[in-house]
Amino acid sequence: APSEHAIDGKRTAMEAHFVHAAPEGGLLVAGVFMVPGAANAAFSSLMAAAPRKAGDKTLAAPLDPAGFLPSARGTYRYEGSLTTPPCSEIVDWNVFGAPIEVAQADIDAFRAIFPMNARPLQAVNRRFLLRLN
Repeated sequence: APSEHAIDGKRTAMEAHFVHAAPEGGLLVAGVFMVPGAANAAFSSLMAAAPRKAGDKTLAAPLDPAGFLPSARGTYRYEGSLTTPPCSEIVDWNVFGAPIEVAQADIDAFRAIFPMNARPLQAVNRRFLLRLN
Protein backbone atom coordinates (compact mmCIF):
# COMPACT_ATOMS: atom_id res chain seq x y z
CA ALA A 1 0.00 0.00 0.00
CA PRO A 2 -0.22 2.17 -1.99
CA SER A 3 -0.05 0.47 -5.39
CA GLU A 4 3.38 0.17 -6.98
CA HIS A 5 1.98 0.74 -10.47
CA ALA A 6 -0.12 3.64 -11.74
CA ILE A 7 -2.42 4.20 -14.69
CA ASP A 8 -2.29 7.73 -16.10
CA GLY A 9 -0.15 8.68 -13.10
CA LYS A 10 -2.77 7.58 -10.55
CA ARG A 11 -2.02 5.00 -7.87
CA THR A 12 -4.70 2.97 -6.12
CA ALA A 13 -5.01 2.28 -2.38
CA MET A 14 -3.26 -1.09 -2.68
CA GLU A 15 -1.90 -3.64 -5.13
CA ALA A 16 -1.63 -7.41 -4.67
CA HIS A 17 1.21 -9.32 -6.33
CA PHE A 18 1.08 -13.01 -7.22
CA VAL A 19 4.62 -14.24 -7.86
CA HIS A 20 5.30 -17.29 -10.04
CA ALA A 21 8.88 -18.62 -10.26
CA ALA A 22 10.29 -20.46 -13.28
CA PRO A 23 12.79 -23.27 -12.64
CA GLU A 24 15.53 -21.29 -14.44
CA GLY A 25 15.07 -18.30 -12.14
CA GLY A 26 12.79 -15.90 -14.02
CA LEU A 27 9.62 -14.60 -12.43
CA LEU A 28 6.14 -13.79 -13.67
CA VAL A 29 4.18 -11.47 -11.41
CA ALA A 30 0.47 -10.75 -11.75
CA GLY A 31 -0.52 -7.44 -10.17
CA VAL A 32 -4.06 -6.55 -9.12
CA PHE A 33 -5.11 -3.02 -8.13
CA MET A 34 -7.29 -2.73 -5.02
CA VAL A 35 -9.65 0.17 -4.30
CA PRO A 36 -12.00 0.90 -1.37
CA GLY A 37 -15.53 -0.36 -1.88
CA ALA A 38 -17.48 -3.53 -1.25
CA ALA A 39 -15.88 -6.22 0.89
CA ASN A 40 -13.89 -8.87 -0.98
CA ALA A 41 -14.31 -12.25 0.76
CA ALA A 42 -10.83 -13.49 -0.18
CA PHE A 43 -9.04 -10.38 1.07
CA SER A 44 -11.24 -10.10 4.17
CA SER A 45 -10.40 -13.68 5.18
CA LEU A 46 -6.71 -12.99 4.64
CA MET A 47 -6.79 -9.84 6.76
CA ALA A 48 -8.83 -11.55 9.51
CA ALA A 49 -6.03 -14.13 9.83
CA ALA A 50 -3.09 -11.73 9.42
CA PRO A 51 -0.81 -11.61 12.48
CA ARG A 52 -0.79 -8.19 14.11
CA LYS A 53 2.83 -8.61 15.21
CA ALA A 54 5.83 -10.55 13.90
CA GLY A 55 5.20 -14.25 13.54
CA ASP A 56 3.45 -16.88 11.49
CA LYS A 57 -0.23 -17.63 11.28
CA THR A 58 -2.04 -20.28 9.26
CA LEU A 59 -5.30 -19.68 7.41
CA ALA A 60 -8.25 -21.76 8.62
CA ALA A 61 -9.01 -22.85 5.03
CA PRO A 62 -7.18 -22.70 1.69
CA LEU A 63 -7.43 -19.36 -0.07
CA ASP A 64 -8.70 -19.33 -3.66
CA PRO A 65 -6.59 -16.76 -5.55
CA ALA A 66 -9.38 -16.39 -8.14
CA GLY A 67 -11.16 -14.27 -5.50
CA PHE A 68 -8.51 -11.60 -6.10
CA LEU A 69 -9.02 -11.32 -9.86
CA PRO A 70 -11.08 -8.58 -11.51
CA SER A 71 -13.88 -9.60 -13.86
CA ALA A 72 -12.30 -7.53 -16.67
CA ARG A 73 -9.13 -9.37 -17.63
CA GLY A 74 -7.30 -6.75 -19.70
CA THR A 75 -3.66 -6.42 -18.67
CA TYR A 76 -0.58 -4.30 -19.09
CA ARG A 77 2.60 -6.29 -19.74
CA TYR A 78 6.24 -5.34 -19.58
CA GLU A 79 9.65 -6.70 -18.60
CA GLY A 80 10.83 -5.16 -15.35
CA SER A 81 12.30 -5.74 -11.93
CA LEU A 82 11.47 -6.92 -8.47
CA THR A 83 10.01 -4.13 -6.34
CA THR A 84 12.10 -5.15 -3.33
CA PRO A 85 15.90 -5.26 -3.02
CA PRO A 86 17.94 -6.31 -4.89
CA CYS A 87 15.39 -5.10 -7.54
CA SER A 88 16.73 -7.65 -10.04
CA GLU A 89 15.43 -7.18 -13.58
CA ILE A 90 14.03 -10.72 -13.94
CA VAL A 91 10.27 -10.10 -13.86
CA ASP A 92 7.67 -10.42 -16.58
CA TRP A 93 4.92 -8.17 -15.21
CA ASN A 94 1.21 -8.64 -15.98
CA VAL A 95 -0.84 -5.94 -14.27
CA PHE A 96 -4.63 -6.07 -14.54
CA GLY A 97 -6.03 -2.72 -15.66
CA ALA A 98 -9.30 -3.08 -13.73
CA PRO A 99 -9.20 -3.01 -9.92
CA ILE A 100 -11.03 -5.15 -7.42
CA GLU A 101 -12.95 -3.60 -4.54
CA VAL A 102 -11.97 -4.37 -0.96
CA ALA A 103 -13.41 -3.08 2.31
CA GLN A 104 -11.87 0.13 3.66
CA ALA A 105 -11.59 -1.62 7.06
CA ASP A 106 -9.36 -4.29 5.46
CA ILE A 107 -7.18 -1.62 3.81
CA ASP A 108 -6.87 0.10 7.21
CA ALA A 109 -5.96 -3.23 8.88
CA PHE A 110 -3.21 -3.82 6.29
CA ARG A 111 -1.84 -0.31 6.72
CA ALA A 112 -1.78 -0.77 10.50
CA ILE A 113 0.65 -3.66 9.94
CA PHE A 114 2.52 -2.13 6.98
CA PRO A 115 2.17 1.70 7.09
CA MET A 116 4.18 2.16 3.87
CA ASN A 117 4.87 -0.95 1.86
CA ALA A 118 5.49 0.27 -1.68
CA ARG A 119 8.37 1.21 -3.91
CA PRO A 120 8.21 4.70 -5.41
CA LEU A 121 6.90 4.84 -8.96
CA GLN A 122 9.64 4.13 -11.50
CA ALA A 123 10.14 5.65 -14.93
CA VAL A 124 9.17 3.46 -17.89
CA ASN A 125 12.55 4.27 -19.46
CA ARG A 126 13.02 2.29 -22.68
CA ARG A 127 10.67 -0.56 -21.78
CA PHE A 128 7.92 -1.69 -24.10
CA LEU A 129 4.54 -1.49 -22.37
CA LEU A 130 1.88 -3.67 -23.96
CA ARG A 131 -1.82 -3.20 -23.27
CA LEU A 132 -3.87 -6.35 -23.88
CA ASN A 133 -7.65 -6.21 -23.73
